[in-house]
Formats: sequence, C-alpha cells, structure tokens
Amino acid sequence: MFEQQPNLLSTMIANLTGQEMTQLPPQQEAAFQAWGQQNGIRDLNDPQAKYDYRGYFKQTGGAPIKPGQHYPDTFKQHGHPTFSIESRYSRGPHDGGRWEGETYVPGR
Repeated sequence: MFEQQPNLLSTMIANLTGQEMTQLPPQQEAAFQAWGQQNGIRDLNDPQAKYDYRGYFKQTGGAPIKPGQHYPDTFKQHGHPTFSIESRYSRGPHDGGRWEGETYVPGR
C-alpha cells in the first residue's frame, strides 16, 4: 500500500515548483536518485534547476547521460531561461519562447 503513495521528496519539490514535476512512486524515486548520482546531475533535487528531471528519467527509462548532452525542452519548467512552447508545461503558443534553428527567441 505504501508503494502507491507519492514519494515525500518528489512531493515537496513539486510543491516548491508549482506542481510542474512528474511524480514517481517510491521504488522508481529510489532508482531515479541513483540514476542522478551515477550521471553526476548536481541540481537533481534543486527546485531552482527549473527542469523536470523525473519526467526525463521516466520518458527515457533511465538512459545514461552522455557528457555535454543537452536535455530536451520537453521538461523545462516555467522560470527556466530558455523555457519554450516545446515544454509539456507550456500553456499554449504564447507561453514561452521558441527555437529558430539553434537560436532561442524569447516569448512576448
């Protein structure tokens, strides 16, 4: 029964980030924490990162991170410097910037 309840750490971080974070059950949260440590992600649990690493982890199945790898916009949260309409948290075509090739164009 406990395994069906959201993990306390991810719940606390979700509250700090305005709920823009994927919730993981405790067993998956433990795997996520290990994945973050193995991949050297220093801001894994920092709400100021403005990135839903849990969503990325879940979507990729915990695939290893390559040095210098860029994370997709899909899981950028509001407040990220390059938050774009490609984020799952964008509320529409005017909520975030956009990419023109490799150039970020801020939203209006």
